[in-house]
Amino acid sequence: MAWIDVKKAYYSVDHKWLEKLMSVHRFPKWVGKVVRGLSSSWNTRIVATPIIIIIIIIIIIIIIIITIIIIIIIIIISQSVVITKN
Repeated sequence: MAWIDVKKAYYSVDHKWLEKLMSVHRFPKWVGKVVRGLSSSWNTRIVATPIIIIIIIIIIIIIIIITIIIIIIIIIISQSVVITKN
């Protein structure tokens, strides 16, 4: 089992600033809801087994890889459009 204790991680951060930051960087709305829900009770703890933590890490890595691939595709497409216009 693993514990993620957010009790002291969030109270030192200005909540409005953090919400604005997540909005500016286009975090999914559900992430903001989770953060608000966790911060509403300072005794909130997420309990997860090591396998769940590994799965979450793998999902995050996959999302990062997909994002990088999409950025590369966008760069390639934008460069090909510029080349064809010349």
